[in-house]
Amino acid sequence: MDDPVATARGSDTWEPGDRVRDQDKFTPEHSYFRGFNLRKIIEQRRSTKRKFAWIGRACSRDQIDDWRDVMASIKAKARVAGALYVSASLIGLIRLLIIPSKLFVKGNATATADNIAAHESFFRLGIFTYLVAATLFIFVTLALYRLLRDVNRELAVLMVILGSLMVVPLFFADSVNDAGALMFARDTDFLSVFNKPQRDAFVMLFIRLHDNLTWANAFFWGIWLFPLAVLVYQSGFLPRLIGVWLFIAGMAWVGFSFTRIAAPEYDWVVDKVFNVASFGEILFMFWLLIRGANVKKQISAAATD
Repeated sequence: MDDPVATARGSDTWEPGDRVRDQDKFTPEHSYFRGFNLRKIIEQRRSTKRKFAWIGRACSRDQIDDWRDVMASIKAKARVAGALYVSASLIGLIRLLIIPSKLFVKGNATATADNIAAHESFFRLGIFTYLVAATLFIFVTLALYRLLRDVNRELAVLMVILGSLMVVPLFFADSVNDAGALMFARDTDFLSVFNKPQRDAFVMLFIRLHDNLTWANAFFWGIWLFPLAVLVYQSGFLPRLIGVWLFIAGMAWVGFSFTRIAAPEYDWVVDKVFNVASFGEILFMFWLLIRGANVKKQISAAATD
């Protein structure tokens, strides 16, 4: 009896590895299929697939539960960092913005000294809040390190160095300038050798020194945002747009520092774009405080994997 496979292929010789045309129909009665129960084989394969699918689903559920725990922890860390960030910024604004707008008179040393002497308690409060804000910023960088260290540990360490170890000492040094301005404004006994116009001039001198050290510190306010921006961009649980905006804010702070120190005649150029660019940092701190991390996106990605 002729082999039906060989006949179908139009050849007298046929090897088991040879292909058969799709249109060739065979039945279990043919000699090649004798001893094989195709239906049983198919059912066994389907049963095996169902078993492995069930195991895969069970593993996925465990993974999702683990992800929920991890992301809940990340969300809590993000909100702690946001709370510290917002607190440090709001407290620091008392000395950086409120006191200058209320007490300092541009180009008038006498009026400035008189305002500081008349509102001594308010000025002292500004010095104290400056120190508190500086101290809080240490914990801001540490909280951000806990949040982002698993993204890139080296960048997270660099962020802490630039954002706290370089910035905070300059904050504390700057408070000494305020203390000097206050002593000259109060007409302290051992300063009686100076007359009133001279003491007023020294008050303005210390205030100017404070401003210049602030502008120098603004350089570090900018460059610490560069590693932070990269970490946010790569994190996966924070919006990438915020990472881009933080990078732009860092460039704005560096430009602000450069123009105030090296090219004051061009400071108006930076001032026009500074507020818009620096808004990225404000958006970031309030995003951490209110939204935390994007938990749902990460859990969905884990379920897909």
